[in-house]
Amino acid sequence: MSETMTIRSMITASCCAVLFGLGVATAGDNSLLRIERSSPADRNALIEAGVTLVTEIDDAFLAVGSADDVQSAAASRSLSMTVIDAAADSAGFALAGLRPGFTATALLVCGEVVAAGDDWRLVKGADFTTPECLESPGWFLRVLDMKPLATARPAPSEYAGLIDGKTRLIPNPLVQEMVDSVDTPFALAHWSALSQSPTWSTRHSQSQGCLDATAYVHGLFSSLGLETSYQHHTGGYADNVIGTITGSVEPEKTYIAIGHLDDLPSSGVAPGADDNASGTAMVTALAEIMSDYCFARTTRFIAVTGEEQGLYGSDFYADAAAAAGENIQAVLNGDMIGWQGNGQPTVEDLDLNYNSGSQWLAQAMVDAAADYTTGLEINAFLCSSMVYSDHAPFWSNGFSAICGITDNEGFCNQNGNYPYYHQSSDTIANCGPGGPDFEAAVIRTYLATMAHLAQPIARVPDSPSNIGAQPDGANRIALNWSDQGPGVNYRVFRSTGSCSNPGPPALVGETGSTSFVDMTVSGGVPYAYTLSAIVAGSCVSQLSNCVEATTTGSCDEPPIFAGIDHLASAGESTCRIDLGWLPPQAVWCGGPVAYNIYRSSTPGFTPSAVNRIATQISSTTFNDTDVVFSEDFHYIVRAVDLAHGGEDSNTHELGSSPTGPPVIGTWADNAGDSGTAALALTSPWHVAAGAGLNGAAYATGTYGNYLCSALSTPALQLDTDPQMVFWTKYEIENSYDKGELQVSIDGGSNWIRVPMTYPGSSSHTYDECDLGTGSFFTGNLPTYTQFTASLTPWAGLEVMLRWELSSDSGVVGSGWWIDEISITDVAVPGTCSGADSLFSDGFESGDTSAWSP
Repeated sequence: MSETMTIRSMITASCCAVLFGLGVATAGDNSLLRIERSSPADRNALIEAGVTLVTEIDDAFLAVGSADDVQSAAASRSLSMTVIDAAADSAGFALAGLRPGFTATALLVCGEVVAAGDDWRLVKGADFTTPECLESPGWFLRVLDMKPLATARPAPSEYAGLIDGKTRLIPNPLVQEMVDSVDTPFALAHWSALSQSPTWSTRHSQSQGCLDATAYVHGLFSSLGLETSYQHHTGGYADNVIGTITGSVEPEKTYIAIGHLDDLPSSGVAPGADDNASGTAMVTALAEIMSDYCFARTTRFIAVTGEEQGLYGSDFYADAAAAAGENIQAVLNGDMIGWQGNGQPTVEDLDLNYNSGSQWLAQAMVDAAADYTTGLEINAFLCSSMVYSDHAPFWSNGFSAICGITDNEGFCNQNGNYPYYHQSSDTIANCGPGGPDFEAAVIRTYLATMAHLAQPIARVPDSPSNIGAQPDGANRIALNWSDQGPGVNYRVFRSTGSCSNPGPPALVGETGSTSFVDMTVSGGVPYAYTLSAIVAGSCVSQLSNCVEATTTGSCDEPPIFAGIDHLASAGESTCRIDLGWLPPQAVWCGGPVAYNIYRSSTPGFTPSAVNRIATQISSTTFNDTDVVFSEDFHYIVRAVDLAHGGEDSNTHELGSSPTGPPVIGTWADNAGDSGTAALALTSPWHVAAGAGLNGAAYATGTYGNYLCSALSTPALQLDTDPQMVFWTKYEIENSYDKGELQVSIDGGSNWIRVPMTYPGSSSHTYDECDLGTGSFFTGNLPTYTQFTASLTPWAGLEVMLRWELSSDSGVVGSGWWIDEISITDVAVPGTCSGADSLFSDGFESGDTSAWSP
C-alpha cells in the first residue's frame, strides 16, 4: 500500500485546534478549504454548484477556490466550511494516514501539519519525495494533486438494488466452476512468482527489478491470449501492464481488477509479499482463470507501478480512461491481502473499503462470497478517507471502486495492522502459516465478483486439432479435423504462402461439420490454413496449428501488395504530386504486374472505375499533374496481375496537396482551424476542439506528475529576420512545474532555450526535464495572452521549435494551451499553376458549380 494510508490514533486538543483554528489568514481566491459532509448527495451537489472538491476525508471534503463562493455553496446545503490555508498554490499538500509508531515529531520531515483528523494529518511542505517522508512505516502518504473530483456515477441499473436488498445475485454455474478451480497451491504459485522470484530482489518502481517484474506480467498476460500492452505514465518508472478480454455482447462496459506491483523499501532486498505481491497475484490469478472463458462485458487486469510514490500508475490510467470516455462499471483493488491477520476477529475477515458511490459494489462482493462459498468473511464499511491505494484515483473520477485489505490499519475504526510494512521482512513466511490459505480465499472472492459482474457466456473451446488439407481436384482443397462435439462451429481462414510466411488471412467459410471444401483457390498457389472453434455464437478459440496445401487448375490469385508507399508535392511552378510504391511481395500467377491509381478529394473513399485516374501503369512511380494548388488529394494504388487481370484489394491511402517553390513569407498554425494542424504531439499534448481563440487549440489538459512532454513544429528554414508570435494560457503548478520555448538546429537531437519575456519564475530544480531555475511559463494565466520571440539568432538556419512542459512529483495543474502561432521571414510553400479544379477530381465528387449553361 502507498505511503498514503492510516491507522486510527487519538487526537489531542492541540491537534484539533490545527483543524479548526485556521482562519487567521485572509482567505483568497485560491484557498484550501474543509467542507463538512452530511449525506452521500453532497459530493455531486457541491460539484454541480461549481465547487472544486479535491479529496474526501472522514466526514468532510477538501476543496480549493474562493472562500466566499464556497461558503455560499456550502451554506445552501447547511454545511459548514473552514479555511485551512489562504493560498493553496503556495506550497504542496499531502495527507498522511497514521500507522502504529507514528509521532508528530517524525512527521515534521514531511512538513507542517495544518489540519488533522482521527487517523490522518494534512501536511504542507515543499518536497514529499525524500525517503524519510515517503517511506516511513509510521504513515501512508498521499500527495494531493488538487485535481477536481468528478461527480459520482450511479450504480449499474441491474445492481442498484443490491444496496437495500431488493436485488440478489443469481449464481452462475460457470462462475462456480471458476471459483472451484482456485486452491491454495494455485494461489501460492502466483504469489511466489512475484515475491520470491530468482530474477529480482526488489520491485521498487525505478529499479531494474520492477522492469523485470512488469516484463514477467506482460509475458504471462500474452501467453494467456489476453490483449496485452504496456502503459507509460512517469519518466524513469516501470510501466503499467494491462491485459484485456474484450466482451462480446456489451464490450463498452468494463470491469477492472487492479493491484500495484511496485514495493518498498527503496534500497536493499524488498520482497513486498503482502505489500503488494499479494494484490498483483490476485490480478494475475484472475487473468489466468478468466482467460479460459468468454464474457459479455470487457474485463481488464492491471498491474500498476508508482503506487508507493503517489499512485502514479493508477492515477494516470484513471484520468486517461475518464478523458477517453471509458465506461468503467467497477474497479476491484487488492492491496495487502495476503497476511493471515492477528486473530482479531478469530476467523480473519477481509476489510473492504467503499465510498458512497460504491456501496453497491461492496455488497456485490459480500453476496458473491456467500453465494459462491469462497470461504472468506468480509467486513465491508464506508471509508471515504481511505485514499491511499489504487482505487482512489477511480473514486476521484467518479467510478465505483472498492479496496480490500486484511486489516484496515485503523482507518474508519477498523483495527489491526501489518507489522512488516515497508520492510525487507515483508515475506510470505511472515504473512503467517495461514497466509496462503487466506490469499486463496481472497482470490476466489475477487474472482467470483469480477466474473459474475462481467457475465460469462461459455468456456473458450479448444483450438481445432488433427487438421488435414489436401487437393480435391482443380481449384479445390479439402480440409478435415477432429470433432469437438455438439454446439461447436468452425471457422476456416486462408492465407496465400506458407505457414512460416503467410499472407493476410481471410475468412473463407464457417461450418458445423468437421470438413470443408475450399472451392475459391487458384492452381499452383501455396495456401496456409488455420481454424478456430466457436460456441454460443461469440466465444471463439485460439487459432489452430497451420497446415498447407496446393492444388491444380487455373490461376487468378491477385498479387500481395502493400499499396502506396509515399507521396509528396513536387514543389515546382507547375502543380504536381509525385507518388511511389514498392513492388508486390508476391505475384502468384506469373505476371507481368501493372498498377491502377485511384484519387479522390475526400479521405476514406472507395476505389472504383469512377475515381480511377490511371490504369496499367508499369513503373512504381506516378506523377499526377492534374491537380490544383493547395487542394487536398487522396490516393490508393492497386496492383494488377496482367496474366488474368485480377487486382489486389488494399485500401492503404495517402494524401497531399500541391504547392509551388518555396517563398519567404509567414508560417502559421492555428491547430487546424484553417489548413492542417502541423505540430508534432507528445502525450498529453493534443488538438482540443473549441479550446482556442477561434476554434481549436493545442492543449495538454490536466497533466501528470514527472512529465516531460513537448509540442514541436516541423523543420522551418529561417531567413534574415524571423519573428515568432503565439497566444497562450495555462494553469501550471506555480514554480514547481514549468514550461519554456526551445529551438533545435540539428533536427531535434539537441535543444536550447529561446530567450523571451517569460511571465513567471521558478526557484525549484527537481522537475522531470531538468529545466532549472529562472523565468518560465508557470503559475496561472487564465486568459489567452500574446507572446513574441525573436528568432534572429538562428537566421539562415533550418530550425525546429517546441514548447516543453516539465512537472515534478506533487501538485499538477489543469494544463497549457497554445494557439495562433505565426513565424515571419521563413520559407513557406509558394503557389503553383495546374489543372482547372473543374476536372481535377475526375467528375467523381458530383460538384458542378464550375459549369456554365
